[in-house]
Amino acid sequence: MDALRSHVHPAVERFRQEPPFRIGGAAIDPETREITIGESRERIQPQPLRVLMLLRQHQGHLVTRDEIIEKCWDRRIVGDDVINRSILILRRISNRAGGFQIETIPKAGYRLIEDGAIASRRRFSIRWVVFGMLVAGAVALGLTIAAGPAAWRSFGVNRLPLVAIEPADASLEARSLSRDLLVKLGTLSDVGSGRWGLVEGAAGQRADFVFRATGSRDGGETRADLMLLNGKDGTLLWAREFKLAAGRESDIRQYVSLTAGRVLGCMLEARQEGGLRSDLLRLFLNGCAASAETSDEDPAKIIGTMRTIVAQRPDFAPAWALLLPREADLYNNAVVDNRDASQARAELVRDLVQARAVDRTLPEIGLAELELLPPGAYGRALDLIAALKAAHPDEPGIWAEDASLLASIGRMSESIVSARAAAKLDPLSPARSRQLIQTLAWGGSIDAARLALNQAEKMWPETDALRDAQFAYHLRYGDPRIAQALMTEIKDAEGRSDAYLRARVDPSPANLERLIEKIRECRRRGDSASFTYAVQALGEFGMKDEVFRFLESYPADKIAASSYVLFRPGMADVRRDPRFMLLAKRIGLVHYWESSGRWPDYCAESSLPYDCAKEAAKLRA
Repeated sequence: MDALRSHVHPAVERFRQEPPFRIGGAAIDPETREITIGESRERIQPQPLRVLMLLRQHQGHLVTRDEIIEKCWDRRIVGDDVINRSILILRRISNRAGGFQIETIPKAGYRLIEDGAIASRRRFSIRWVVFGMLVAGAVALGLTIAAGPAAWRSFGVNRLPLVAIEPADASLEARSLSRDLLVKLGTLSDVGSGRWGLVEGAAGQRADFVFRATGSRDGGETRADLMLLNGKDGTLLWAREFKLAAGRESDIRQYVSLTAGRVLGCMLEARQEGGLRSDLLRLFLNGCAASAETSDEDPAKIIGTMRTIVAQRPDFAPAWALLLPREADLYNNAVVDNRDASQARAELVRDLVQARAVDRTLPEIGLAELELLPPGAYGRALDLIAALKAAHPDEPGIWAEDASLLASIGRMSESIVSARAAAKLDPLSPARSRQLIQTLAWGGSIDAARLALNQAEKMWPETDALRDAQFAYHLRYGDPRIAQALMTEIKDAEGRSDAYLRARVDPSPANLERLIEKIRECRRRGDSASFTYAVQALGEFGMKDEVFRFLESYPADKIAASSYVLFRPGMADVRRDPRFMLLAKRIGLVHYWESSGRWPDYCAESSLPYDCAKEAAKLRA
């Protein structure tokens, strides 16, 4: 035994000498390097564990980066990214366990603060920190928020910042709305460890931040206005106006509360990274809060906002986390529209390099890299997303991308599971609700999609993300007249959707001929949006042979880039034709299915007139 012990690494020996301990909602056993949070157990890497033990030893006090290098890396030369990764790992543990935080002290180091309340809780984030409880009832004090670094320093490490909620005027509507907001925000069940103090009106004279709310009824509209102010000097940090049709008072109150919760979550993300000066904080709050509501078709505004922030604070990871997905959307939109995507790609690649220098563990880096893979690289994409899921199991963006990738290879039931996971992890995001609705419908769960849309219409009225979900659902599965009413708000310069909807409402010879002419235009244009429109329209109107003729003349890489459309409900008859396997082979799907052993859902349908594996074997012969 002594001989064996002589070969034990000194760091491991140090861990063995340390007794188990608790911090916040986590129980840590240094010898086994196991962390237990509630009923879950995981093993932490040695270096992050050493950093945690050092910070705990100096709890409440600054630990410099030099001290971390000396004590945890034995004075070896390590880059900032190595330390950043350890801190990121510890923050994710803190977010899940609750009860302690690791603060960044700009240009100095880090400080561990234990909140005192030990609670087992899910990952604390911009999503879960503010949602689950908006339907519960009891007011719970003890939440955490922040503004710029100067304001945060004034709190003192042992005092929670206070957030006051007060009416903006003496009107009955203002008093009622502010009281409702206080109750809803005060029932944030996922924040049990205490992140900020929540107080009402006059009790908030010494508040660090103040929400002011007012409401009114003007003719056929119900209105609400919400502002977030710096409680120290009255500086406006964020403001939003809400409008809904008269009679929807409960919906507008729900919308105000969810939006306020998202803003508080954005503030917390800024605080975790050391804060921002007031002008940049205002930009970040507006961009962060709006990012979940905007349409994927219009990412430019968020890109501009986040680039302004990273130009002045290149180390501010939350801005990179919002910037990279929008840049990926911009690049993808250019590819889909058959436009020159070279500039968008170059900017994305450039910013990926800069983001890696800040924090190479950001999950958004891997998600953006997925967009740069060539069409048809199904296996590579799924391997990358699997690695991301293993490293960041609570990141909703990864599950959302997983849902899209699974749909592209025909595993629709798994795609729905991943879309549900993304929406559950990010309940404050209209964009996640939109994806879930669309994925349910495209996977054939039309009734479930309708129910999800009904819920989203109450939670996210008047958002671009909801509008996109409404249009996508009613365009093909719901009421075509509702889709027609939304046409003026939808990007469709070529009028494709109009011709399709006319044919759905009235499949007369004249309307069908107009639709066929639009499909001919799509063939001439050759962009991905035209491809998905044309193929679905032909399939849904029973023109199976026309589908195959259309596909025969289309480049394989273009089809592969939009392969998800092949597995939607309107293409069921096309998939039942053995010619579909020839198409699948042409775009690389058969090779993936055979090599992975994971066949698409439709291959298990009892009504399918052929065996997918046998047809694939014939194609190899």
